Amino acid sequence: MKILFTGATSFTGYWIVQSLMESGHKITAPIRANISSYQDGTRKIRAQNLVDKVEIIENCSFGGDNFIKLIENNNFDLLCHHAAYVKDYRSPDFDPIHALNEN
Repeated sequence: MKILFTGATSFTGYWIVQSLMESGHKITAPIRANISSYQDGTRKIRAQNLVDKVEIIENCSFGGDNFIKLIENNNFDLLCHHAAYVKDYRSPDFDPIHALNEN
């Protein structure tokens, strides 16, 4: 199955992608920026680990022009939108109602 998977560099997304690949699926993973712009840390390591295993599409935010073109120019069997608004979720100022509305 040819799967368009958003959120592949997140912690859970990375492991879901690993499992899907092990099951024989072909994964295309759009990411918001270039891998080279990811700060050092686990997200960058996860992204670099995926480079040789899945088709990474850089500068391709969900719903943006590049994302729409990606869908129009490919025949995906499934879209797995693995994402959530959780910016600064550990902060005392985190607004769960705002996060819910964003999601």
